[in-house]
Amino acid sequence: MGPLYIVLPSPNGSTCTVIAKESNVITIAGCIRNGFAVSSFIQERYPDSVISVIACGEQWSNGVLRPAIEDLIGAGAILSQFDQSLLSPEAKIAVSAFRHAEHDIQKILIECSSGRELAEKGFPEDVSIASELNVSHVVPVFHNGAYIQTFD
Repeated sequence: MGPLYIVLPSPNGSTCTVIAKESNVITIAGCIRNGFAVSSFIQERYPDSVISVIACGEQWSNGVLRPAIEDLIGAGAILSQFDQSLLSPEAKIAVSAFRHAEHDIQKILIECSSGRELAEKGFPEDVSIASELNVSHVVPVFHNGAYIQTFD
């Protein structure tokens, strides 16, 4: 089987991907579902590198950035696996958000703005799927214009 290509419907995630491509940096798609796989992948392949974990967020209907708690929790899931003494204050806040939510992620995501929005649009099961912690070992790495499936 050849590489799997993933389409990201997130406008902010897509924008961040384009910016990263223009900056010629390695770009990995991480979330709550693959957070530990992403952190393991980074630690194994790039142990001495400086990394940036970006909680991309959403957009309000008028195009203004809307922070998304699910992205902050996902960033925290990834960052929670690194040496905490080396993290920036922003990264430590993301880890704190993850630790706070870790044992009740599904409830938190159902009640947050994005979760309510998805449920109102008829996609409550998407919220449940998004809240599954570390169920995926896939690490999507951006390569030649698309995210390619790798495994931790």
